Amino acid sequence: MRLTAFPVYLLASFNLFALQAEETQSEPSAKLNNITQCIRGKTAEGKPCTDENVEYIHVRGRYIGPEVPEIQGRYHLNREFIDRVPKTSGDINEIIALMPGVQLSESALSAAESQEIRAKELSISGGQPWQTGFFLDGVNFNNRIDPGSYSGGLTSANDVRGGPQAFTINSQIVESIDVYDSNVPAEYGDFSGGVVAVKSRSATDFIDNTFGFSYRTTRSDWGNYHIINGDLDTNIASRVPLFEKNSYSAQGVYKINSQHAIMVNANYLESLISDVSLSQLVETKRTSTNLLVKYSMRDVLLDQLDFTVTYAPYEDHNLLKNVKDSNMIVDGGGLSSSINFREGLSFAELSGKLGFTRSENSRQAPEHYYIWLQSKGKDWGSLDPSNTGATTLVSKEGGHGNLEKTQTNISFDSDLNFDTVKWLGLEHQLKAGMNLNLERMQRIRDKDSYNYNAVRQHSSNINPLNCNGYTLDCVELSFFRPLSELEAELGEPLNFLNPVHVALYGANVASTPQYFESRIVYPEENIDEQLFKGALYLTDQLAIGKLTLNLGLRYNTDNFFKNHNIAPRISGGYDVFGDSDTLLTFGANRYYDAGLLTYKIREVQTPYRTEYRPIRSGALQGWLESSADSDVRYRYVNVKTPYNDEITLGVKQATDLFGTFSVKWVKRWKKDQLAAAADPILEDGYRYSYQDNSGSGYSKRLSLSWSIKLGQHSLWANTSFSKNYSNNNDYEDNPDNVPVDELVIYEGMLTTKASLNRVNTNFGRPTIVNFGWTADWLDNLDTSLSGTFTESYETALHTGNYASSGEISRLCPECESSSVLVPVYRRVSLASRTMYNLAVRYHVQSELLGNFKITADISNLFDSRTYLISSGSSGIETGRQFWLGISYDLN
Repeated sequence: MRLTAFPVYLLASFNLFALQAEETQSEPSAKLNNITQCIRGKTAEGKPCTDENVEYIHVRGRYIGPEVPEIQGRYHLNREFIDRVPKTSGDINEIIALMPGVQLSESALSAAESQEIRAKELSISGGQPWQTGFFLDGVNFNNRIDPGSYSGGLTSANDVRGGPQAFTINSQIVESIDVYDSNVPAEYGDFSGGVVAVKSRSATDFIDNTFGFSYRTTRSDWGNYHIINGDLDTNIASRVPLFEKNSYSAQGVYKINSQHAIMVNANYLESLISDVSLSQLVETKRTSTNLLVKYSMRDVLLDQLDFTVTYAPYEDHNLLKNVKDSNMIVDGGGLSSSINFREGLSFAELSGKLGFTRSENSRQAPEHYYIWLQSKGKDWGSLDPSNTGATTLVSKEGGHGNLEKTQTNISFDSDLNFDTVKWLGLEHQLKAGMNLNLERMQRIRDKDSYNYNAVRQHSSNINPLNCNGYTLDCVELSFFRPLSELEAELGEPLNFLNPVHVALYGANVASTPQYFESRIVYPEENIDEQLFKGALYLTDQLAIGKLTLNLGLRYNTDNFFKNHNIAPRISGGYDVFGDSDTLLTFGANRYYDAGLLTYKIREVQTPYRTEYRPIRSGALQGWLESSADSDVRYRYVNVKTPYNDEITLGVKQATDLFGTFSVKWVKRWKKDQLAAAADPILEDGYRYSYQDNSGSGYSKRLSLSWSIKLGQHSLWANTSFSKNYSNNNDYEDNPDNVPVDELVIYEGMLTTKASLNRVNTNFGRPTIVNFGWTADWLDNLDTSLSGTFTESYETALHTGNYASSGEISRLCPECESSSVLVPVYRRVSLASRTMYNLAVRYHVQSELLGNFKITADISNLFDSRTYLISSGSSGIETGRQFWLGISYDLN
């Protein structure tokens, strides 16, 4: 087997990060794996190292932190960092968020999220969460079904709560994470934000056979909550989250011989939640499983061959809070498998992977959803705290029906990393590759689902309401006992001018009359669509004295937009003094967006329709299809693929006494973004919204990073100053031009969710500072402290209330009133905050009994306010929270 000379980062004992080596390699060959194991004292066969099997590498003991001293904008988080950093549920996104240019959603710290276990949303370099490319062992695991449904999907009639990632990856199964925020190499595509490349653990990462298990837990009783009572809401205390989280993990490694090894790594995470809905205690549950099985072969058929299967389902037993009869089950996650190979050729190294993933985002729920007026017979809304102070008091009931959505991906990648050659007096190292990807999405609604949000009160005494048998969506006037009995007790007919009679009559009313004049029908559907994508890339790394250039080009196409996209990836570095201490970096890159499958499904999806029913002399008539044009259908004709252009400038400085510093400036221009081209056009009874590329925007960021090692103490810090902007097509500001379920009321005005997103500064924090300190106090005791400062910013938040949209004539021309109830948002200012997290690890090592480790993770160490509840508002904020754990390993 041939050992090519390229970089390797060696792990130093009790170090969070890497040491700078003169020769490094990101994916070691089997021979190099023997060498690194010899550094640990043994060969791959378990024998003591000798001079014959040791290759001596000169290592400069300079601590460099998670930012790798290279041209690419990469942050490397190794297993040591992942183990030590403070964590809660173990989701990898909370660890990634400590890197510069990465931001979590503001909901990540909310009281509601404290009981959840799914992956948190994150943004890289100003991109939306779904614009980040997620890869597990080189196989993409982005959710293309509904990546923007993280927060609204639970209450959406036409969506299911999901997120940008198809799977929630627990850090327990992860060996390392590479986070790219700029100068991303050409082998990565289908993103316009950043890239998260996760490498799962492998049996080859261990010296001996091993078995271990661990248990971590927390519960609401171990945490503090700040009750903010801005408007003297007496019901707030009842909204404090009640939950118990348990995380069970097990890992086994069996090295059959020097050429074969197998590893099984499993994690099961559950959250048992007690909540109050309509003043009743209800139980809900979330579960997430990560099962990783990897079989590794070395020097058998090929130099390296790994078979990996990852099973990662997610299940959410939930309900719509303060909605009667709304229990549901949301299924997510799925299966990912891959075959990865690597083979040394006489002129290059060949590597590749064949991947298969299948995930779902499905819902089982009550068929229909009702928003009644809060009145007798429908008065449970009085138990809903969000109704306090609302202009329209409502009682909500039901759900949004079953909806099954599955995504299947088959991919093949192949790369050739050529040996260094000299040509025209320059050293060239070429790397070329290809990617083929078939995406399939199925969307099934097994029966029509109705959304009733246009309720009318009937008050005619001459013609009382007659529901004509429509008992589910109409309520007639009814009494606890016949009026004749009441009049018999009074000894006279009811006199509504008599206050006593009025009071007795009111107390006898069981239900007041109301009915739904119109309804939205989400039709039965069965969609099965496929999308094929292909890509080629080539990179040439040139060495010209102190200057290194990476000249890359990526080409991709697909069978939907049918564009031929060429993305230059050019970056470089200048070693100022020739000693690798001062590196000037620069880059000019283009990144094309993905999401094409989402657009394709949107184009073929049948829109909802509006039905109405007239009322004659108090008697309801049958449902009729409204002559109003239906919901919008989208068309993507001759559109270009959205992309971001990026330029970067940076300086990385290494010193012996003061650690490593870096300064990076990144600016991106968002170009050819999709937006409505004009007012929707009425054709064939549908309103067609043709999309063009008139959307645009930009993001710019200045990041500073620093890290140092002082004896047994490691310190790091980074800060980012950023600004994001995106325009919005003027047509999207008009409520008449969007689907009804996209309408909101913001600051008293009817507008659209698209316009609201422009106002909302989520992922647009002006300044963020992250910092960390890890210390080895004793041989068996270490701590890790991390913190984040976030500057104040403004955003738009949902109040939980509903209000009438006012007259919108296109909704139902035949109806007496063309108005619906829509959610209400308001603008709030969130104050700056600083949050600290602490992890404590105590080890008990025994050659006879194995190794025990006791852990404690404390989030929000100083019980600070999150300031997610703005001044004058009421609500609950999370305070300090404890996680305790114990683990055992036997080698």
